[in-house]
Amino acid sequence: MIPTGDRIVTFFAAGGRTIVNYTLSDHQFFPGAVVRWLSEENGTVYVNTWGVGIGGNRDFNMQIGPRLFRALDLNIRATFNTTNDCAQSFEDTISLLVG
Repeated sequence: MIPTGDRIVTFFAAGGRTIVNYTLSDHQFFPGAVVRWLSEENGTVYVNTWGVGIGGNRDFNMQIGPRLFRALDLNIRATFNTTNDCAQSFEDTISLLVG
């Protein structure tokens, strides 16, 4: 991830399965938001991401954002799919990731 020093506010919902990041006014992609949610089907975890950032750097955001979040999604998915076994539920694994 590229450290920008830009600030966001993060909210958790659905027992930690959904994370919403809102950019603050000093963020380069303000106004913007990213919603990320987890789903599970037949023992496989999926990470979904939807976002919009329309500030002054919109083109840069559209170029780099999907690649950055895809890499994060793959890391989260790998964590779930390697730690989740028959003795550990999907909800227990979420608790490990979000505290």
